[in-house]
Amino acid sequence: MPRQARIRAESKTYHIIMRGINKQIIFEDDFDKNQYIEYLRKYKDECGFKLYAYCLMNNHIHLVIREGDAELSSIFKKINTSYAMHYNYRYMRCGQLFQDRFRSEPIISEAQLLNTVRYVHWNPIKAGLCESLEGYRYSSCPEYLGMPVPQICDKDFVVKVCGGIKSFIEFTETDFDYKCMDLETDKNMRSLLISDEDAINLVLKIIPFYTPGIFLCMDKRERNDYISELKEKGLTNKQICRITGLGRGIVEKIRSI
Repeated sequence: MPRQARIRAESKTYHIIMRGINKQIIFEDDFDKNQYIEYLRKYKDECGFKLYAYCLMNNHIHLVIREGDAELSSIFKKINTSYAMHYNYRYMRCGQLFQDRFRSEPIISEAQLLNTVRYVHWNPIKAGLCESLEGYRYSSCPEYLGMPVPQICDKDFVVKVCGGIKSFIEFTETDFDYKCMDLETDKNMRSLLISDEDAINLVLKIIPFYTPGIFLCMDKRERNDYISELKEKGLTNKQICRITGLGRGIVEKIRSI
């Protein structure tokens, strides 16, 4: 079946979501997240787009951007290719890192823009990664709040639409029930028996020489033994896919010890 054409926004503004292939983790540590932010900065200037908001989660990314001269496909081909090269080199991995097609939601009004930016900023709280808006470094919210973090967003337009920085902060800090485009995740990160961070620490105890992508080049029997042990320790199939980069079909077929 041919892919459905993207809906184009007259405003040229979109909420973008990208995630790792097989939902795997794409940011292993702060260094990776900072590297992705630098690529955003580089290609924002090169491609001429406006960045209104962003949030880097463990295995996916939220962005709110306005196209400039370059179209979305061209923008993310450059950003994702550069970051995938960084990731694959650093972790001795090869192959595709991102799911083949990013998701986009057109933003057609100023009210939708404000609600989407707030939704993106609340993502880490809703996922249980932090308890406050200023408590998560890898979103644009601390930048809007005036904290000493990388300054890469085009904040002036969003703040102006909201009626000033004071109104924007009050609006952002108000909890809400607004629904945006999102990913099919494990319902809520809090529902997992073991967090992804603890899961990685567990993997390192079992496999001290672990690096992302190592499971893709392991002997099949050795790989299956490790996967069985991880299941026995309480990791879900989806977590194992995110951490190892293995396909869901492979992981599901491997029985726990």
